[in-house]
Amino acid sequence: MDPLKAKANYSRICHLLVDKGGDVLRNALHAAIHPPSTLASVLNANKKTLQKIRYSVIKASQWDLLFPTSGAPDSKNFDITLLTALLRNICGFSAPATGWNVMPPVSDTSISANIVRVKMFRNEVYGHIPTASLDDITFETLWKEISVPLVNLGIPQNDIDELKVAPLSPEEESYIERLKEWKQQEDDFMSKLNDVESEVVKLRQTVENVHPSLVEQLAKFNFAGKIRDLCRKFQDGTRKWLFDKLSNWFGSEESRILILTAGPSVGKSVLSAKLCELFRERGQLAAHHFCDFRNSDYSNPQRILQSLASQMCDNVEGFRDKLTEILRREHSRDSLSDAFRVLLNDPLHALDRHDPMLIIVDALDESKTDEKSELLELISERFCELPDWIKIFISSRPELQVRKILEHLHPWEIRPDDEDHNHDIELFVRHSLPNLDDNSIRSVISKCEGSFLYAYYLVSELKEKGVGIEPDLSDYISSGISGYYEKQFKRLRMGIQRFKEDTSCLLNSFINIVAVSKEPLPIKVLFKCMGLSKDEFEIRKAFLDIMSEILPVYDCLTVYHKSLWDWLTLNGYEEHAFVADVEDGNRRLWRACKKQFCEIDALKSVLEFQISPENRYALKNGWKYLVDTGEVDEFRWLVHVGIFFLRLKFFPN
Repeated sequence: MDPLKAKANYSRICHLLVDKGGDVLRNALHAAIHPPSTLASVLNANKKTLQKIRYSVIKASQWDLLFPTSGAPDSKNFDITLLTALLRNICGFSAPATGWNVMPPVSDTSISANIVRVKMFRNEVYGHIPTASLDDITFETLWKEISVPLVNLGIPQNDIDELKVAPLSPEEESYIERLKEWKQQEDDFMSKLNDVESEVVKLRQTVENVHPSLVEQLAKFNFAGKIRDLCRKFQDGTRKWLFDKLSNWFGSEESRILILTAGPSVGKSVLSAKLCELFRERGQLAAHHFCDFRNSDYSNPQRILQSLASQMCDNVEGFRDKLTEILRREHSRDSLSDAFRVLLNDPLHALDRHDPMLIIVDALDESKTDEKSELLELISERFCELPDWIKIFISSRPELQVRKILEHLHPWEIRPDDEDHNHDIELFVRHSLPNLDDNSIRSVISKCEGSFLYAYYLVSELKEKGVGIEPDLSDYISSGISGYYEKQFKRLRMGIQRFKEDTSCLLNSFINIVAVSKEPLPIKVLFKCMGLSKDEFEIRKAFLDIMSEILPVYDCLTVYHKSLWDWLTLNGYEEHAFVADVEDGNRRLWRACKKQFCEIDALKSVLEFQISPENRYALKNGWKYLVDTGEVDEFRWLVHVGIFFLRLKFFPN
């Protein structure tokens, strides 16, 4: 073949790839998600995400193009590597099923698949650089194959046809060098990107009050690290009884929503993480979300729905196409109910019947407090509308608001004194401390008092100190749990601040009372001690809701582990910001008990007496608070005949 013709063929192919290849990446950036008119606002909204790969992937000159000191950014100035960085980091494109480095099958017509095809053809053409020539048959074949993804990504066929017959220009020679430079830059970019991509947070909601139009703009959170860390705490062999119940529920058609409630430190999040791992391995995990009140994105109800929908695009076959179709119709998502319908309900119902799949939402109680009631009502009233092949597992603390709204869904509850639960703690302790004898094992378990978290910290300390076969456990405390308690009371303080500016007095009185209560405390007694009258109904209700987020509240306020009392009173723990004033707590509780005694004393006959949680508490515990206050003038209550008679009647021991 004529060497000049073969060289011209190669130059034309290079021109097609370099020139039109750059255009298709630019088209993918604009046509898919970010039109030129909003490019600047989108880049600013994603600046924190891009800063994570600044210096390692994005060069200084490229950064100046994204965020110029004057004027607006212009994508025409973005080179191949910068366009690729934006597509991979702020556009949310998922890799094709075959990955980013393998030619996709013909059946895959996604944007990401066509981008990969352009790259793979570039690699094939790059391999001819030593000879810089192509025979006519190879040229025609490559031209036809390369044209397909270019047209799919928005290059007009006419432009490609005209380029094929246009006269060669003096610049044609430079396309070979530019192809080589493109290959080297892109390979370098991919190497660096793979090192940091796992830490890059995907798309965030971009511009306030601008309605997202495509799936890639939905919030998507990566909980892989959290799940991995939680699963490390899971002890094989534990929770079998619960997994059996969950398996039966998942395979039944009776109920599609399962609510699991348990107090703090019982191990809900570890269980949820293990479920994520198990159902993902089976290909039955549709989506999952771990709420966290400390992170407004993780706890925001709108973001939770977006996160679930975004994950379903990857896990539920056909969901992405249905959701994209619905979002293009510009549906309103202003209300939570509308967001549920658009993001989950409508696209799921648009699919054919599917094998059962599971949605997991952990720590529902930590959803954004101001909107929690709306989210709970949505779950209560609307989640049952999802297709019957979608199952939903939700874990939460048994706080009052959750129990009240979701009561009709018949939540399962794990209590600290449940036999199966405590058997799991025993399995964990025996596996972690195999050298301990049975007596020592029982001693460790008794110290745990149904708290898996306390067991975890206590076992860690015993292992670190290298205990013998028969250790003296009387001096051991789990100091590691101190940080957990401090986090919980900071959470309480933040909650109180939402409805009362001066929180210190209210919070301090609560801490002082809890520290000396020693028994489940009737709510009326608690409020009397705190000085909250019946007229302050709204404050009492708000405080009760917030309080139930960190301590179990049923008919009474309950301290879930003795170590909390020790922590509040610095019994073996270092000083912290929530130390209790024990004397003040004793005085408050004695005054509350004294009021109950006075009401009893005012009765004309013992026969008129009716036992209530408040006077039962006072009769059983009032004498202890009186002795601890040391108020001699009040000592007559201890020998009061009527009070003493009732003590003997109801508490003969």
